[in-house]
Parts: sequence; C-alpha cells; structure tokens
Amino acid sequence: MQKPLVCFQLNLLWKADDFDDIISFVFFTILIIATVKMGGNMVRPDEVKVKAQRLGEQNYKFRAFLKNRADRDELDAKFLKLHNEMFAVFDCCKCTNCCKAFSIILDNGEIKKIAASLGMIENDFITEYLANADLDDEKPYKIKEMPCSFLLSDGRCRIQDCKPDVCAEFPFTNQPDRLLRLYSIIGHAEICPVVFEMLERLKGMYGFRNWVRK
Repeated sequence: MQKPLVCFQLNLLWKADDFDDIISFVFFTILIIATVKMGGNMVRPDEVKVKAQRLGEQNYKFRAFLKNRADRDELDAKFLKLHNEMFAVFDCCKCTNCCKAFSIILDNGEIKKIAASLGMIENDFITEYLANADLDDEKPYKIKEMPCSFLLSDGRCRIQDCKPDVCAEFPFTNQPDRLLRLYSIIGHAEICPVVFEMLERLKGMYGFRNWVRK
C-alpha cells in the first residue's frame, strides 16, 4: 500500500521557509483535495461486485473498443496515472475484497519467508496453513482458507512485510501491456473498487459513452 500524499504535504509545510515553498504547498494541497474527492466517490466494497456485473456487457464492449482504437503505450500510461492517484488515497484495509476472493498460490521462496516471519518450521507452516495446489514443483501449495488466513480483523495483513508478490501487486494496473490483460481487469472490477472506477474513468477519457450513443 502506498504512503498517502498528505504525509508528504505536512512535511513540506513544516520545512517551508520562503514564498515558493508556500506556493508549492498550496498547489499540492489542492491536488490532494481533488484526489481525495475522486476516491471518496468510489463504489463501496460491498457493492462493487453487483455494480460491475450490471456493467458486464458494457465493459466487454469497452474492451473491444480499446482493442480497435487504443495505443498500447498510451493506455498503459493512463492506467499507471490512475493507479498512482487512486491508491495514494484509497485505504485497502477498509476493503479487503481481494483477501476474501482468491486462494493464493505460493512459490517455495515465499513459503520459506513466511514461515520464518511467523517463527515456524517450514513443514509445520505447510501443514497448518497450506493445501496442495496441484501445479508444478515451483508453486506446490496454496493458502487453504478463504478469506485468507493472514487477514486480520482490522483489515491489515499479518504477513505484510513478506506477503506474496501476487498480493502486493494486485490489481496489476500499474504494469505494462494492460491492453492484453483487459479480460482480467474486467474480472478484477468485480472485486476492487479502484479498478471499477478506473474503467469508468477510462470510458470517459476515450469517449466511449459518446461512441455508444451513436
């Protein structure tokens, strides 16, 4: 989870000793307010699945629209910008949908790190928390419980410092080649309010709704 921008701003104000610093503080504060307002209008975590499913047909039409019209690098840049802006203010601990929706597959290195962080012998950790994933030798196990065994009651992750890469990187909207991953992004919009909002904003950026009305 990214550090909120407001922490940076308070630090900037504390160090401000001339007019240019004050102007910078005011500018970035306005930016933060606009960003928080954007995040505050997001769909609620407990409503996102139903709302995304209602837009399912439209989202698949939007996928086809992007496939035929969007430049790959430009789309990646738009996703990255939205990702950084939204996750800077979105509190994942108040959502945790992804922690409840997936059975996470671990590789051998992740198993070693997590077992060590919990002070457990590796075999004991496997017995208590994991199940056979029926995949290859590099990723032999998955977390057996859903919601995730390491999801705490306040939404934090018990293994935050060594959480699996797939957890740390979800929903992958800051990664390249999003044009080739639109199916998975549409699926993730049923889980993550940020992804749902990204798709809605991208529809506006690309003039999709005007195109649909024609």
